[in-house]
Amino acid sequence: MNIGQLNMDASKKISEKFEIIYGSEIIGNSLRSNGEGYHTLNPDSTWKAQNRYADGSTWNSASVFLSTNYDISPSMALSSGVRVNKIAMFTPIEFNSFPEVNEDVYLNFLAPSGSLGLTYYKSNFKYFINFSTGFRAPNIDDASKVFNSQPGCLIVPNTDLREERLYSSEVGMKQKLNHWIALDASFYYSYLNNAMLRAPFEFRGSDSIFYDGELSQVLAIQNLDYAWIWGYQFGLRSELSKRLFWTVHWSHPFGRDSQGETLRHINPFNATSQIVYRRKKWSCNMTLRYNGEVAPEDMPLSERSKIQRYAINDLGQTYSPAWYTINIQSTYEVNKNIVLRIGMENLMNIKYRPYSSGITAPGRSVFIALRCSI
Repeated sequence: MNIGQLNMDASKKISEKFEIIYGSEIIGNSLRSNGEGYHTLNPDSTWKAQNRYADGSTWNSASVFLSTNYDISPSMALSSGVRVNKIAMFTPIEFNSFPEVNEDVYLNFLAPSGSLGLTYYKSNFKYFINFSTGFRAPNIDDASKVFNSQPGCLIVPNTDLREERLYSSEVGMKQKLNHWIALDASFYYSYLNNAMLRAPFEFRGSDSIFYDGELSQVLAIQNLDYAWIWGYQFGLRSELSKRLFWTVHWSHPFGRDSQGETLRHINPFNATSQIVYRRKKWSCNMTLRYNGEVAPEDMPLSERSKIQRYAINDLGQTYSPAWYTINIQSTYEVNKNIVLRIGMENLMNIKYRPYSSGITAPGRSVFIALRCSI
């Protein structure tokens, strides 16, 4: 893949209270992808396999933006912004098993977005509320891939994809209670229209086809009606002494589509707690990371059949188990140019796999790092 990007940013102070920031951005992407198959007993015998991505695809974007900051009073500020994106994508779809359906696809999108935020603050607290709109245009992978993601399922291209649009709101606060404790929290709610989700599809009028000698259900990325995303996050920082600090942070996102099913990219409840000791040039910390379980009834429909990726309970249902890790690290600053770090990750040697990942995480590991700067 070749990627090029050009940015231009500028700012202007209109008055003591009012500032504008404006600019533009151009992004260009071109992709080459070739698949080749061979027999393990005869590596010299090769044939053309299905490409992972459409070979020769391009994805280009041009945008302009304008944002403003206005100080209403010494303790209140208003911010706003608008951005317009023009996206053009070309992808030559190639389906080895059905060459008669190969076609060159051109997709174009014009997508405006904006934001508006109000902040009220003093020396020991800050409260804010934000509203915003956003979008995500289909990428080359969404629109063109032919992929056997799991036995009995085949993902095919969908050339009718449109951009998904997000309308979001957030309210939050940061509060310093005293010299030892500080809190921050926020709640967000978003409405996603034309959500791009993987769902059953028809190819040449059929919901199943023979692919690589196996009858496979046809799936595709599609714009479904709508979806909701909401959640919260909370953090606490405590100064237990002049040298000892404790922080904790947790968040819990939720997401449902128009059928009431869980969205595939919504992570489970997660939390991090860390205690840090600092003394002159030396510091050490211990970190606990926790991820909650995704129960069988909360698994997205597209994930329930992936028995090779998830755990299976006594009823034969897939689920993602909860897991935790404990990590320790020590840092010593030899001088301003040399820093030494040593630590151990996954101290309890817990076997776990992050949600929706196809790879099991590493077990207990030790690392030593030396950072030098001039």
